[in-house]
Parts: sequence; C-alpha cells; structure tokens
Amino acid sequence: MAWYKYPSLWPYFPSAILHFVLVEMRVVFAAAASWYMLCEIMLQKLSAEDAITYSKWQKTLAFRITFCLFGVPAALLLLKGLFGFVWEAGTPMSCGSGAYLGWTWRLERSRVYQGLVALMCTMPALTLCMAFHELHGDWKIGHGHFEMVSAYVIPLGVMLVALFGLCGPQMRPNGWDQEQLDGLVFARSWFECLRSNDIFGLRLVDALWKAQNGKSEELLTFLRSAEEVAVVMHVCREPREDGKQV
Repeated sequence: MAWYKYPSLWPYFPSAILHFVLVEMRVVFAAAASWYMLCEIMLQKLSAEDAITYSKWQKTLAFRITFCLFGVPAALLLLKGLFGFVWEAGTPMSCGSGAYLGWTWRLERSRVYQGLVALMCTMPALTLCMAFHELHGDWKIGHGHFEMVSAYVIPLGVMLVALFGLCGPQMRPNGWDQEQLDGLVFARSWFECLRSNDIFGLRLVDALWKAQNGKSEELLTFLRSAEEVAVVMHVCREPREDGKQV
C-alpha cells in the first residue's frame, strides 16, 4: 500500500480536524454564505423600493439582525462540533479513526445538533414564505421583479441543498461497540477524504455485508492490510451475533 495515497494513515498528520472543518462542516459554511447573499439581495430590494422611509443605519441593523438569526445557530453548531471533537471524540489525529467516525455519526443524532439545525432552518423558511407571498402579489398585478427573482436562484438553491444535508443524517445507528471501534483506523484515500463520513460509513457497511458473504475484496480497500479483515469483521458484527444468541 502506497502510504502517500492515504492521508488517514500519515503519522502525526491532523487529518481528522481538517476533515471535520473542511468537509463535514462545509454545508454549514455554504448555507451561511448563501444566507448572507440572500440578505444582501433583500437589502438591495428594500433600498430600491423604499429609500426614504428607512435610514441607512436602520437598514444595516435589519440586515445584521436577519443574518444573525441564522448565523448564531450556525456558529453554535460549529462550536458544538469543535468542543465535541476535543471532549467527546478525544481529539483523534486520523480521519480514518474509528473514534472520529463514530463520534460524527453520533453527533448528527444528538438533540443539541438537531435543535440548532432546526433553528437554522426557521428564519430561511419564514423569509421564503414572505418572499413567495410578495412575488405572488407582484405577479398578479403584472409587474414581477424578474431580475430580482433570478438573483435569488443560485444562493437559494445552495442553501436548500446544504440545509437538507444537515437535516438528514444518512448513517443509521449500527450498534457497534464504540470502545472497540475506537481502536480501528481505516485507510482513506485522497478521494475518500473529500467525502463525508456518512458516505464513508454507508460504503463501509456495504463492504462488510459483502465480506460476510465471502467477498472481502471491497473491504480490503478500507484496511491497511488483509490481516485486519478478521478484526474489523469481529468489531462490526459482534452486536448482531449477540442479538441472535439472545
């Protein structure tokens, strides 16, 4: 195995924290950037339609409040993740570490995480309802703001995709023993490091299922050597065997 192809196996390289911030949290950054752009568009629309009623500082204050109603939960979500990385995951170095993978899968199902994501979705949902209502009224009287609508499309689409990604964790509870999983380190190539842990977990589950049916070739791509197949199979299927015995 060529070591330079698998950053998760590099000693003393902090691939876990880099992966968490740049890959796992990229949907948060994308949603925040999109919301900022939408707030800018709404501010420009307000300035164009009503330049006299509200002063510049009032518009700036409205912009900041509107953005912060989304930005504060997003920042808290990021802080929750960073503190959890230290105190719950134990600051693992490798993005292929079982401790890091298991922690991110549990994080998506925690109530604090889900509550912050719900708060992030609230303000955009209310704003979208108001915007659609206003656009519908403009359409009925025959002078819709087509240029303004087109400006909404890209940031709105990016924000919706990002929020959907946050709302729906893909990796289901697997029942694996976390203490045993913490001792495993999976090989993740450069391409795998660009994928989320949910996708990595789904592919791992599929490879485990194939290995249980006598086809371990795909599972070998997740491991450092063939000698680890038996260990990984033991850790990842032991709860199922216990359940059958009961």
